[in-house]
Amino acid sequence: MPRLWQTHGMVPSLLPRHLWQALAAVAALMLMLAACRTDAPDEPVPLVADEELVQPAEIAPGELPVGHTREGFLYLGSPEAPLILYEIFNANCPGCGNHHRSRLPSLVREHVQSGVIQMVMVDLAISPEWGEQAHFTAWCLGRQVGAQSQWQFWTDLFEGQASWIAEGEAFSLRLADEAGAEVSVLRTCIESQAPAAVAELQAIAEDRLLPERWSTPVFRIEDRTGRFLASQVGSPSLEAWNRLVEQALAAASW
Repeated sequence: MPRLWQTHGMVPSLLPRHLWQALAAVAALMLMLAACRTDAPDEPVPLVADEELVQPAEIAPGELPVGHTREGFLYLGSPEAPLILYEIFNANCPGCGNHHRSRLPSLVREHVQSGVIQMVMVDLAISPEWGEQAHFTAWCLGRQVGAQSQWQFWTDLFEGQASWIAEGEAFSLRLADEAGAEVSVLRTCIESQAPAAVAELQAIAEDRLLPERWSTPVFRIEDRTGRFLASQVGSPSLEAWNRLVEQALAAASW
C-alpha cells in the first residue's frame, strides 16, 4: 500500500519545538481522516473460508478468553460464542478510536461477557509509516508477551490516541515497554518479522472480509460455521448495535 507521507526529516529547524508539535498534530489528524475511505459500502460478499479458532491463551480466573486465530487475528471472548464479530480497523482512523472509547466497552459488557459474541480484531495497517508501526508493535507484543497484552495495547493506544498522534512511535513503544516487552527484541521483530505478518493479515481483510467500498472501522458478523449474517460500516449507537446483534442472533438460528 503506498505511503501517504514520510515522517523523517520534516521538522523545520527554525520553528519552536512546541509550535512544530502543534502543527504536526494537526497535519497528522488531516492525514488520518484522509486515510479512512469514505465510499458507501456495497452489499458484503459472504466469507467462503471456514475459519477455525485456536484454544484461548492461559488467563487469570474471571477474565475473558483472549488469543489468536489460526490465521493470526487477535480475539476476545468465548470460542464457542454463537456469533463472531470481526472489526477491521487501523490505528490512524479517528472513527476506530471513537468506537474503542465509546462503544466497545458496552459491547464487551453486554455481548462478549454474556457469551453471545466473540470479537476478532483484523489489522488494516494504513500509512503513514508511524501508523503502520503501531500495528507492527502490537503484533510483536502479542508474540513476545501474549495476546492479553496485545489487546490491552490497542485499548491504551485508542484511549490515548491524541497523544499518540503527537508522539508517534515513541508512544506505542512506551506502551509495549510498560507491558513488559524487551524493547531491543521488540524492535528486531518490528523490523524483520512484523511487516510481512501484518501485510498477510491485511491481505485477508482486503480479499475476504471487506466489501468493495468501505470506510474504517468495518464490522462483519458471522455464525460459528462462517456464514455471513450482517455487516456495518462505522460504529452506530449502542441501541443500533443491540438491534444488529439481536437480528444476527436470530438469523444464526435459522
